[in-house]
Amino acid sequence: VRLNKRGKNWYARFRQTDGRRHEVALRVTNKIVAETKAREISEALEAGQPWEWVVGRVRTGERTFAEMVSEFLEKGARWSGTTRRGNRALLQKLNAEFGNRAVIDISAADIEAYLARRRDEGLSKATRNRYLCTLKVILKKAHEWGYVPRNATADLKTEREGRKQPMPFTRDEVRLLLAELN
Repeated sequence: VRLNKRGKNWYARFRQTDGRRHEVALRVTNKIVAETKAREISEALEAGQPWEWVVGRVRTGERTFAEMVSEFLEKGARWSGTTRRGNRALLQKLNAEFGNRAVIDISAADIEAYLARRRDEGLSKATRNRYLCTLKVILKKAHEWGYVPRNATADLKTEREGRKQPMPFTRDEVRLLLAELN
């Protein structure tokens, strides 16, 4: 795999074993990142595997995350109507982030980076945990249905949310409690 730069972006040129030539835009401006992607393409070609995933293309027959969410909601979700309505906005945000990516290409590092970015935007631990739990359910089902060889969220843990402060007693509750004590 050879790299060349046109304008600000890097391109990879290579020939497949069947003789077909390819020149693919890597969509990166950093040379180190381009070299990493070129190495990944080379490794995929040597292993006889598709190289398209390196540049973010979905291979034939693979499910995108958006397709997986749709299929999950149709077939696999045991969510009540209320939960579905409550998770609608959450699923839209996850689709905006991961929707056009192949579900097999979503890694634990991608998910952690997304959650870290949401943390930096000011999202609470509890809300980030809801995002992670939703991803866990969807990607677990993708693994069960054979779309991914390994569940990327299997080793990810939710954050400790801490304990909520107990609600103080009202005046009436204190009066009733004191009346019961000796």
